[in-house]
Parts: sequence; C-alpha cells; structure tokens
Amino acid sequence: MVKTVSSDGIWIDYTAERVGVRVRRDACRPIILERGRWNEYGVPYALPVKEGELAASKTGFSTLGSNLAKVEESAAGDTRQAELRNLLTGRIPFDNVTAAA
Repeated sequence: MVKTVSSDGIWIDYTAERVGVRVRRDACRPIILERGRWNEYGVPYALPVKEGELAASKTGFSTLGSNLAKVEESAAGDTRQAELRNLLTGRIPFDNVTAAA
C-alpha cells in the first residue's frame, strides 16, 4: 500500500498495484493508474460510507469495495492496514490523517 497526500492536503490516495481509492474531506472515489497518472472513475461516495457498501464484489458491482480490498491485501501486516477503512467509515477524521502524514 502506498499513501500519498496531495501537496495542498485536499485529497489522500491509497494505492496498490494499479488501483486505489482517493479520499477527500466529504467524499471518495475509486482510482486507476492509466498512462502513469492516477485517474478517478466511477461514482463518488459520500463520507462516511456504510460498511455494507465496502464489500468487495467479484462482479465488479462495487469498484470501491474491490479497490479497498486490493489496498488492504497489499498492506497485510502493516500497522496502517485499517486506516483507509476507518477513514471511509468515519471512525477517524480526515484532518487526523492528513496531519499525521
């Protein structure tokens, strides 16, 4: 897992391989690496996200859930593994995460 905070602190990217999640203060979106750039795709999800919306789906129905699962898998054993899920569900505030970066 790679965590990147934008220079202006407006968003945080959590990435693994070619997918990830971009989190802003009030919303998040799945992202994908295309031609060397991280691009948002799919619908935005208002924060906090309900835990049920974060379930990964093999059908691709929930790209947010699938991307979250990939990021969490890549962070196995890392103390920051739960950070993204906790941020998405509102267990930790956005400002706490950007301040700690």
